[in-house]
Amino acid sequence: MPGNQLRKRQDRRNQAAECSHCAGSVVGTRHGGQHIDLRPKRPDSPCAQPPDHRPGLIGRRIASGPAVITDSLQIRALINRLIRDKVPITIMLPEREGFFSSLLLDSDREGGTMLADELFPPRGHAAVEPGMEIRVLGNIDGIEVRFKSRVITINADQPGASYSLVTPVAMDYKQRRNAFRVPVSPALAIPVLLSGDGINAKGTLADISHNGLRVAMRNPGSLPMGTELHCDIALPDEHISAKAEARHSAPDRRGLGVVYVGFRFLELSNEHQRTINRFTANLQRDQLRARRMFHS
Repeated sequence: MPGNQLRKRQDRRNQAAECSHCAGSVVGTRHGGQHIDLRPKRPDSPCAQPPDHRPGLIGRRIASGPAVITDSLQIRALINRLIRDKVPITIMLPEREGFFSSLLLDSDREGGTMLADELFPPRGHAAVEPGMEIRVLGNIDGIEVRFKSRVITINADQPGASYSLVTPVAMDYKQRRNAFRVPVSPALAIPVLLSGDGINAKGTLADISHNGLRVAMRNPGSLPMGTELHCDIALPDEHISAKAEARHSAPDRRGLGVVYVGFRFLELSNEHQRTINRFTANLQRDQLRARRMFHS
């Protein structure tokens, strides 16, 4: 065999061996039954990947899953957001079915602790014990935050109980690709006013998320898709005003003479986003409570 072919074959063998060495090392974590190498590759390795210089959260991203945040400053900032915005959190207890609602009330930076409100329903509070490990889920402006914590003490002071929790050392931080629209009961009859470009229409809120809404209308008339309108939503405790774009419409399948028109928010302030997040979280909690009462 000519010498140059021997050299090429040997080079290919060396590259294959080098890549096998890179893929075979295991450092850090396991995901989906596969080992993931978190150790940086040697720059001269033929299978080395260029460094990722994109800005973002400090942490590691496991496959296509959430970013795992381990930076204490970022964790503290997210905890403070949950407290400041009064974001409802969902707590899962070990060996207990179902989910329990709560709020984070305060945090102690020096002591590395957080204060959480009494769990609802009450059977959740009855099950909490010091030393218990819990899982916590929250949603900040459409971004899902998950972490684990541990109960330090139970504070039974009136008028309500609270729990001292360990501040987490890691968080899963995942932005949803598609916002989940929360259905709104017709019994609430939340009015929606739409105006602009010679159009004045009204309807009731059918569902809503942080990026859009669907309105039930009796006489939508001629409402071309793509039309930008001013949207006023009278929620039970707060008012939302924003620009929205008509995206799609469909008649009610039951023949009730109602047309559902979907809109996408174009300009929504952070304050109004937080208002919608609180409203949808309360809706979901009430709907879950109603289902449990129905099946109990």
